[in-house]
Amino acid sequence: MRHPMKLLLKLLGGLAVLVLLAVAVSFLFPQTYRVERTTVINARSDVVFAQFGDLKAWKNWTAWHERDPAMKLSFSESTTNVGAWSAWESKSEGNGKMTLTAVEPGRKVAYKLEFPDMNMISSGTMDLQPADKESLTCGHVQARVGEISGASNFFLGGITAYTLDEKVRHLQVERRAARRVNSVSAGVAEQMARGVCALFGSDLGVATTGYAEPSPDEGVADPFAWWALARRRRGKFVAAPSGRVECPGATRIDAQRMVAAAVLVELIAYLREIRG
Repeated sequence: MRHPMKLLLKLLGGLAVLVLLAVAVSFLFPQTYRVERTTVINARSDVVFAQFGDLKAWKNWTAWHERDPAMKLSFSESTTNVGAWSAWESKSEGNGKMTLTAVEPGRKVAYKLEFPDMNMISSGTMDLQPADKESLTCGHVQARVGEISGASNFFLGGITAYTLDEKVRHLQVERRAARRVNSVSAGVAEQMARGVCALFGSDLGVATTGYAEPSPDEGVADPFAWWALARRRRGKFVAAPSGRVECPGATRIDAQRMVAAAVLVELIAYLREIRG
């Protein structure tokens, strides 16, 4: 019969090993992490920004306030400028404080979150980017190619990557550079065209990006788009044409159709050129 003290010592020894193992494994995990989400809201930008640009409006939509409507709130005198803060006390959601650290009126806010109960601090941003400016032809080029008899023999597929996240995820667009130009530039169009080739395994890719409507905030008076072709030979990309289509005075739908038609003309001309 084993002595109880020996069993206890073995048990304690085993627990000590598990604790040490847990501590050792914890050093393998990252000390910080990043979460990024995108959603499309069908509303004017000023209406959307009012919901997160003013700290008092956050109670209208956050999950914390929904879970505890009786949450006790307090605010700084101003709730929309850098340094503005809101604090909350809740039995179910805990206590915390949020402080605005940067504000770009009508577009973006950055904030710091403090959770004293967990001794944790985090930061975040809310960045407003109109979805209708992230892409332009919205499938019109694909539809026009699909109208051609026998298209299934040469058309592998297409993608409408409306938001920056989707451009990055599916077409390998470089996020930082694209964000600086609101995803609208010759360089972004070229990256998208090459991304199409990579996505579908094709030898030829076509991409467009632009503004389907005027955008005073971006200094855009009339619709326009950048377009680009990408071509691979023996697995390597070679020089291919690109350009810009202007659509002065055009409606949204007309601009999409004009750009799609212009790109198809360029595509056909290029195919004739490389076929000799």
